[in-house]
Amino acid sequence: MSEVVHIVCPHCEAINRIPGARLDDEPKCGQCHQVLFTGHPIDLTSAAFQRHIGRSDIPIVVDFWAPWCGPCKTMAPHFAAAAQQLGPRVRLAKVNTEAEQDLAAKFGIRSIPTLVLFKGGREINRQSGAMGTSDIVRWVQSGAASAGEALITLRVGRIQTGPSVAACVLSFVPSWPSGRSRHCCAQGRPDPEP
Repeated sequence: MSEVVHIVCPHCEAINRIPGARLDDEPKCGQCHQVLFTGHPIDLTSAAFQRHIGRSDIPIVVDFWAPWCGPCKTMAPHFAAAAQQLGPRVRLAKVNTEAEQDLAAKFGIRSIPTLVLFKGGREINRQSGAMGTSDIVRWVQSGAASAGEALITLRVGRIQTGPSVAACVLSFVPSWPSGRSRHCCAQGRPDPEP
């Protein structure tokens, strides 16, 4: 990562421009001068959520949880340990669904704990249920690594398994001008526009 990345400060919510090569050097916020990565998950309110998800260039994993939830309490130390392992390349955050019911409703959270991986302001992947540290790290790394490929797959509308396409895919992609569902045929060509 040699490009400049935008990181939202967990303390004052200022947006910082950090050279990607310096993420491991414990960068500090240009406004409040506190470290940008503490090795712990950050708590997000609705306002902070929008700022972090919309303005950070690194992947962000959000744990939607509730204080009364037994599995959430069980997973909390594992999520904190994963934050130490994954930072500063990935930010881990927590949203209390009891305090931030609007966020839980917006993202259709039906069971807790639910982890949601965001990149570039978009949801990339989600997983419900408690997990251990190694499972969280593995899930995040696989989701973050394939995030770019998954977005390209959705835009192109096909899955390539090598020199030829092995399967047809039905996707609902609102970025196409017509806004209709699209699929590709067995030869790997998108349907022509009507």
